[in-house]
Amino acid sequence: MVTANKKLIAYRGAELERLAAARGGLLKYGAAVAGGIPVIPGLEQGLAGDRIERIEGILNGTCNFILSKMEAGAEYAPVLAEAQAKGYAEADPTEDVGGFGRAGQAGDTDAAGAASGGGPGGDRSPAHYLDYGR
Repeated sequence: MVTANKKLIAYRGAELERLAAARGGLLKYGAAVAGGIPVIPGLEQGLAGDRIERIEGILNGTCNFILSKMEAGAEYAPVLAEAQAKGYAEADPTEDVGGFGRAGQAGDTDAAGAASGGGPGGDRSPAHYLDYGR
């Protein structure tokens, strides 16, 4: 089973992984993580002998773009508008900068789960979102 749907992985990933395994298959969701950059195989293979306890950083490309611009002195609202114009943020950026609950970070934090032998879904560390009171 293959999907690039981040919300599907966020809300049903663990269930889909169980279903795939029950039928002798695998769930592949790497395209739903990190903008499609193949980070999961690198983590699974490159860090297979390591024990990952925590990953910290900006795991959302839209937030990374906005924060980088703001660090250089830009204001939030114009940078958000620029991100939308460039297609980095959706027209309704709520899920880009405000997350959609704890599952909103799922695709990217599932890379951490993959690196530590886990998979999609399950408990996640708290996320901090970028919604500056739009």
